[in-house]
Amino acid sequence: MTNAYVQAGKRTNVTLTGNATQGTVYDETARAGVYLESGVTGDLVPVCFEGRFTLAKGTDAITAGQKVYSDGTDVNTSASGNVALGFAAAAAATGDSTVDVDVQAF
Repeated sequence: MTNAYVQAGKRTNVTLTGNATQGTVYDETARAGVYLESGVTGDLVPVCFEGRFTLAKGTDAITAGQKVYSDGTDVNTSASGNVALGFAAAAAATGDSTVDVDVQAF
């Protein structure tokens, strides 16, 4: 019998199609994660799809427990045109530059 299990899926390596900075959001079509390392085009870097991270946010006020999304740069509260990222672990005011997010693989 062959074991088809590869890995847990909370973390995977991706080949960069552009530059990436550790601790910023990685977006795919249907899911988002966080880069665990920085790299340049062509590098293979790890991305985490589950865990709590402090991430840059846009201008939205965010309440604890609110579902949040990524626009490819910042965390926000709008589903329109964005990728689901997870849930806010704490509240963040309009003027705050970051928010703690429980990133979840949807």
